[in-house]
Amino acid sequence: MKKQLLILGTLLLLVIAISCNKDDNNSSNGLIPETNRPIWVSEITEPGQYENYRTEYDYKRINQKIFLSGLTCYKNNSQLLNCKFTYDSQNRLTEVRSFLPNGEILTDDDYTHDMEIFECIGLNTTISYTDNQAIVRYNGYTYTYTLNAEGYATKFEYIDENELIIEEYKWSNHNITEITHKNETRLPIIETIEYDNKNSIDYIYKLLPFICSKNNLINESWSDDDEQVSNDRGMEYNEYGYPTKITWYDEYAAFPEYIKYIDAKDIK
Repeated sequence: MKKQLLILGTLLLLVIAISCNKDDNNSSNGLIPETNRPIWVSEITEPGQYENYRTEYDYKRINQKIFLSGLTCYKNNSQLLNCKFTYDSQNRLTEVRSFLPNGEILTDDDYTHDMEIFECIGLNTTISYTDNQAIVRYNGYTYTYTLNAEGYATKFEYIDENELIIEEYKWSNHNITEITHKNETRLPIIETIEYDNKNSIDYIYKLLPFICSKNNLINESWSDDDEQVSNDRGMEYNEYGYPTKITWYDEYAAFPEYIKYIDAKDIK
């Protein structure tokens, strides 16, 4: 899902948090955002032939740890919306709320395709947790993630028009390398994913640590109705090994994103 607003390259499948490196020494499992990055994404721009999109990111410190607190999205330099994020006492994301420039909360009637921001959550989302599940609610749907002992997602499911939709995740080297897509009316589709060996910014695109990968996706491929489909991403990096330019390719065009960062020491 590649966003128009292209922060993502999407909305549904946000937001989180703050990366997802299982080796992070500030988090005990995949539910807790990584907080020890030397730099953090401050801005993503997506230039287009007729429309330009920009998203600016805000952070806060809690007990000396850094968390994404909000973002503001612009289209052709006019503000579209801003989002605020809420965390619980265990530092887990629990709520995303989005507001129009006039301060009113964004509703379904206000929504436009330009407002697709996150990959895995909606513009107004609540998240609750049990011992082995994360339950994500937005747009009238309930999405349930089954978590392993480390707190990382192994399965995702929801009901759409009375049909059960399932995704099953396989992990390798702290990355989701295979997703099996299932429903009740067709054969499973297996998606395979390749990564670079650099630092991921999944925390910006997905916002949910338990489905974030350690490295950056550079290729995804699957078979659909006997047709092999493949999407690539080109990457350029800074001296820290974080991407400064991501180019999304499809069979018709290329879509670049430019990423700027803020130094961790400058976040108050």
